[in-house]
Amino acid sequence: MADSLQAPLPPEAPYSEETIRLMVAQALTSGQVAVVVTRADDGHPIVWADDSFTALTGYPLDETLGRSHVFLHGPGTDEESVARMRARMHGDDATTNTLLLYRKGGTPFWDRVVIVPIHDSTGQTTHHAHIHTDATADIVREWTLAAEDALAENRADRLELNNLVVGAMTEHVDYRQAAAALARTAIPQLADWGILILFDDDGRPDLLTVVAADPAKSAVTRTVEANLRDRMSRFPLTYLLPGLDRALSSQPWEPIPPVPVDLGLLAERVDSAAAMQALYDLGLGARLPVPLNTPARLLGLMVLEARNPDRFDVPTVVTTTLLRSRVTSVLDKIRHYQERRPTDPTSPPRRRSATVDTGPRVDDSAGMEIAVRALRTSELPVLVTDTMTGKIVWANDPYCRMVGWSQAELVGRSWQTVHASQPDEAYTAQKIDALMAGSTVTTTQLSRRKDGTRFWSRMTVTPVHDARGEITHTFAVHAEATETVVTEHVQAAEAELAANRGNRLELITQAVDALTGQDDYHQAAEALARVAVPELADWGFIVLFGDDGRPDHVTDIVADPAQHASARTARRDLRSWLAPSCGLTATPHKARPDDLLVPQPFDVDRLDTVVPDRLVMEALHDLGLGAQLAVPLFARDRTLGMLVLNAHDPDRFDVATVVTATLLRNRVGTVLDTIRLYQTERQAVLTLQHRLLPPTTTVDGLDTATVYRPSARAEIGGDWYDVFPLGERGTMLAVGDVVGHDMAAAAAMGQLSVLLRARSWNSGSPGTTLSILVQALDGMGWDDLASVVCMRWQPTADGGCHLEYANLGHVAPFVRLPDGSVYHLPAAHGLPLGLHDPTVDVPQDELDLPAGAVLVLYTDGLVERRDRPLKVGLADLARALRDAPDGTAAQIRDHLLARLVHEQPEDDLCLLVVRGTTASG
Repeated sequence: MADSLQAPLPPEAPYSEETIRLMVAQALTSGQVAVVVTRADDGHPIVWADDSFTALTGYPLDETLGRSHVFLHGPGTDEESVARMRARMHGDDATTNTLLLYRKGGTPFWDRVVIVPIHDSTGQTTHHAHIHTDATADIVREWTLAAEDALAENRADRLELNNLVVGAMTEHVDYRQAAAALARTAIPQLADWGILILFDDDGRPDLLTVVAADPAKSAVTRTVEANLRDRMSRFPLTYLLPGLDRALSSQPWEPIPPVPVDLGLLAERVDSAAAMQALYDLGLGARLPVPLNTPARLLGLMVLEARNPDRFDVPTVVTTTLLRSRVTSVLDKIRHYQERRPTDPTSPPRRRSATVDTGPRVDDSAGMEIAVRALRTSELPVLVTDTMTGKIVWANDPYCRMVGWSQAELVGRSWQTVHASQPDEAYTAQKIDALMAGSTVTTTQLSRRKDGTRFWSRMTVTPVHDARGEITHTFAVHAEATETVVTEHVQAAEAELAANRGNRLELITQAVDALTGQDDYHQAAEALARVAVPELADWGFIVLFGDDGRPDHVTDIVADPAQHASARTARRDLRSWLAPSCGLTATPHKARPDDLLVPQPFDVDRLDTVVPDRLVMEALHDLGLGAQLAVPLFARDRTLGMLVLNAHDPDRFDVATVVTATLLRNRVGTVLDTIRLYQTERQAVLTLQHRLLPPTTTVDGLDTATVYRPSARAEIGGDWYDVFPLGERGTMLAVGDVVGHDMAAAAAMGQLSVLLRARSWNSGSPGTTLSILVQALDGMGWDDLASVVCMRWQPTADGGCHLEYANLGHVAPFVRLPDGSVYHLPAAHGLPLGLHDPTVDVPQDELDLPAGAVLVLYTDGLVERRDRPLKVGLADLARALRDAPDGTAAQIRDHLLARLVHEQPEDDLCLLVVRGTTASG
């Protein structure tokens, strides 16, 4: 049958019966469908099933035959639909249905089945053929499409939730705190209660937190949390929380549907009546697992729980899927950063609140004197201005501190010195008229500090009269009101924002997504500019500051592709217009996170004086010099840079745009800084790793090539290689692997490689060297684990070599002979370092290699992967070595890497390729 299925089908139509039979046979053996035959009696027992059915359900044939399909049913299986389907099976027509079924491991899947009656020669129905298809992906896709209308109604709320969660996480550089923020923010919005679990590098539960949407149930959550934490060390997670199998083994892109909670099974597995009562109190209806996994590892699992299964409707599932991809990337970056640089951030000092002792009451004159003294010496900023000249005549110290000018610098200057923009003429005239009439006036004015930063000042201005009753001065008590004014502006903008709130939130979401998809700091800034600038402005750029506060990197973007030529021209003389065009001379790194964003008209005259190139100036005019909105990007303790938005039309920066830019500033700064910290520490770690690797020495007569590659989940680890001469006693070769992927493993590797060099120089023999090393480490109380292979290469007169070889727990090297044959050296003769008995000498092997032989030493990262057994990887290495060119050691190394290693390996690896080049005299 198998051979006949490969026969080509005749192209002509109509097809013959034999052709149709071949088509059906090919379909049924393709692995895309599973076929079961049941006997047509009341029990409908299975009498035959193909291999595809075994693969679909996980049940072997001996556990399938004789049973009804009922053994695949479980919570959520629609038994009424099953009953209707069985009633239709007694007829002569085919029956179709889609059901929620369960694999052997307990994981659910959607099964689309077609049931066809099979008749004997008398026309009686004797059997039924069940043709099964895994429809899970189709069902989830249907849910997603069906969700579009529901999502459209609350799209803004869903986007806001995503931004809220990411914003809460990025406030932390501590991995656990970020995860806790995720749980506190996301779970109450999506479920009645939930559990967040983080896993360590070995896949074991490491952190557990339980959160309830109802704050009144905090005591109940503590009961559940304590019970789970106590039992996690004794039982698998899938035993404690049934229904998680699929989520724990899923890929990052794989949709995970909600599953009903099996109350009976749960009651059997919870060993505490109090814990079970707490679970009932929280709610046990449905469970939605949310795995937090990168392509390299499973970081954790968020398990959402609901009393009512309908809580997990299609919009919630879709929102959770979107949220999952975003928060996992953020969480992984924070984890990487913390692993590279553990910190204990200190809280800023608390500002003590002032206390006032009123004391005994005073009379009016004494009270007036105290009030005057208070205004002169208190923290209330006060400014006195001459009404005739408009010049400042006095300012107290609090006012000077607020604006950054000294009293000597202010006195004699116009009151407009501290105003950031020209007040509205009609409004100003109205206030002046009120003052001149003797009334006290309260007003709010946009002001500026000496360093150029802007703020809102709310002032109460009182007229001061001379002896004749004429108003000569104004006495103004100021208060910084930036936060209040911003709040008022935001509230005033709500009506305008309501019409396009979803679009604004989507922009912020896209910006955060663009950032979290990057590992490089500069590339992240460029991704942010590509998303934000075209939506908010005609053109703009992001400038990043170095540690000295000066511009370090600039990315410019234009919204109109037709203006790329002008942007290229302007980029030619970037330094001449960059600083004056966005106020960098005003030290923006001193800006504060609560400073108001205010669009400003371009100072074209000033720009014209500092840009000598006329073509560049023309290009800037073409790009647009109408208005500018500078958006400082704040991090935890610094200003990272500025997003500068420019527009032809000053009205482009309306209230909605300014509010959106403010929200964007608040959301992206910490994400960008996390990427900066991650990249900085990653580079430091890589530098440390390469410094810890012993330097290889060029040895006459020996051709060597080495490589170290970090894994996908870590940039530092315990793999190392070494090549060093022993004088007339030959050359020592070594490759080892300390267990772990962290700084501790790297430090142990550095310690071990130095000890190995020292002991080798004293002994020379690999077996003796490792024996002494085992004893030394035992005396030092060394508690790490490491495998190591050690060789001494001694050239022989015929151009070959004599090898002495010892191995403790390491994968055995390979040898390729000049005739192209490849063989494995003997396996390890001892346990790894840290487990080997120090009283037992390490044995060694000896062999002779002919001239032209190639020796390959490596760590298991070269051959071991999660998706295949180790022996398959070793066989692949043998084939790759056999096919390698008869060239230099470097050429052979490159060939092996190209054949065996993905761009980012699952585990870190070392590779050492050695061959002799000349005969010994």
